[in-house]
Amino acid sequence: MKSLLGKVEGLLGSKILQSYSLEGQVHATCGPWSIYKARSKKPGAIVKDVSVWVLDKRKLIDANKQVARPKQFEPVFEQQRNGCQHVNRLKHPGVIKVVEQLEDLSSQMVLVTEVVVGSLRDVLTHFEGIPGAGSEAREMQLSTLEVKMGVVQLAETLAFLHNDATLVHCGISPQAVMVTPDGSWKLAGFAHAVASNYAAPAPASNVQYQYDDP
Repeated sequence: MKSLLGKVEGLLGSKILQSYSLEGQVHATCGPWSIYKARSKKPGAIVKDVSVWVLDKRKLIDANKQVARPKQFEPVFEQQRNGCQHVNRLKHPGVIKVVEQLEDLSSQMVLVTEVVVGSLRDVLTHFEGIPGAGSEAREMQLSTLEVKMGVVQLAETLAFLHNDATLVHCGISPQAVMVTPDGSWKLAGFAHAVASNYAAPAPASNVQYQYDDP
């Protein structure tokens, strides 16, 4: 209980979240992001129920302190900032909808989106290791028809990204696909996305290295 209160108190440092009431513990994930159920406190708010995404920078750094120094995580955080920018500017039913743009604080990143049940990974693993997932979510089963419809939705979204937004996701996985309450599959996790005309840096030289077995 104390750890939960500590997390909530940490989230209160966010100006955005002063307008929302968080409901319980983490109920879903998307890569390094923890997702909470929340409800707007704003009188007359058009969107009442939302999902609050939190990337705890300190937790991520502490969990990997044996392999990297804190400053080495800045490129990771920059990728996440870019991913949030992509999600915010992409207006398509197959991309997760942003309600409040990214708030980047020293200890955490906060983003507010439409309601999600969880990532496809969460659903396939029955929300293993996620304390706030309810029994209904844990018992969720995808029928063959739902899977086929989800794949079609993803294909349509990718066609939009490639043909209209000239963007390549570069990170398609069950963690990057979010399932909404109505069963829709929506793309998130754009941290590695690049423009479709992106050219990778040329190698330092054209020298070929051959291994000779001694």
